[in-house]
Amino acid sequence: MNYGHIVIEYGEPYISDHNPMIINIRQPKTQTKCPFRFFNVWANHASFQSIVAEGWRKNKVSGKMKNIWFKLKELKSQFKHLNATEFKGVTENIEQARITLSQVQSQMQTYYSDPLLEQEREWLHKLETWSLVEEGILEQKARETWIKLGDSNNKFFSTVIKERQQKKHITEIQALSGFTITEPTTIREEIVQFYKSLMGSRANKLHAVNMMVMKNGPTLTQQQQIRLNAEVTDEEIYEGLKDIGSNKAPGIDDYNTEFFKKAWPVIKEEVSPNPVTIKDFRPIACCTVLYKLISKVIAGRLQKIMSHIISEAQARFIPGRKIADNIILAHELVKAYNRKHISPRCMLKVDMMKAYDSVEWVYLEHLMEYLGFPTKFLQ
Repeated sequence: MNYGHIVIEYGEPYISDHNPMIINIRQPKTQTKCPFRFFNVWANHASFQSIVAEGWRKNKVSGKMKNIWFKLKELKSQFKHLNATEFKGVTENIEQARITLSQVQSQMQTYYSDPLLEQEREWLHKLETWSLVEEGILEQKARETWIKLGDSNNKFFSTVIKERQQKKHITEIQALSGFTITEPTTIREEIVQFYKSLMGSRANKLHAVNMMVMKNGPTLTQQQQIRLNAEVTDEEIYEGLKDIGSNKAPGIDDYNTEFFKKAWPVIKEEVSPNPVTIKDFRPIACCTVLYKLISKVIAGRLQKIMSHIISEAQARFIPGRKIADNIILAHELVKAYNRKHISPRCMLKVDMMKAYDSVEWVYLEHLMEYLGFPTKFLQ
């Protein structure tokens, strides 16, 4: 059993009639330097748009995607300054607002006046503003999406943050051989070896795609091919951006989706020049949100034609289909298995580990060619 910083293990009873319980309490690792993370509350500040506009006017290097990366890097210092001047000491500001509001309300009970009423409104507004800022920061750190409305959840968010901080560190892992590993170097080697064996190998020989079978099955129409190769519009890019969750974990560029949504009026001309084709997109690991945006645009086009080429037996991940249909079908098939005087039968459940990562890309490309995907789209 694992509860973040506490690990509970049960040993063998041996000659006793009780199993020994061992509780290991892990000491959290302290970080010497806090990494930069974009907080969504900054986007609601009055100077946010001007900061982005000022930083976006500078051209650092040649190359569109590389230039975007350097601009994002330069903006970090501006946002750090904004955080230090406007959002530092949120807890202290809340406490100060509560004390001052209590004093004003006490004076109003003894002597009511319009200036005191105005002061009460002012400090109520400040208290509400700082409380929302604190809750927004904690909610983003906790990354809990199921709470939408209700009272302040600061205590809950703080508890989740502590739990997440403990789970970030891999202090113990079970190797494929069955042994438990605790040394950091050995854990790192085990992880590298696992993914090397999973994605670092290629088959020496691939089975050829059966052309006769492919011809008898569904293929893309000419109209569908034209739609896949059509120019990418600004509306299509922005719709893809809106589909990405605002509190998703940022990549190595340290900016989440909320920044791109709020700054879109300023940065859209450089992120999505017009006209743009799918071939113009180049996935770049430095701009993770932009990489997700590229994937969203491509996935959005694929969604419109997937139901035409995927068998109806595949009920998951296809718009308009439900996996519950297959569950009902499986239930109907097995409910009569316990009857007498029927022929022998059995059912197999196949679960492929990391099935998508094990696909040979060359074979997948050949398969998509026979399905009618245009060469321009595949490239």
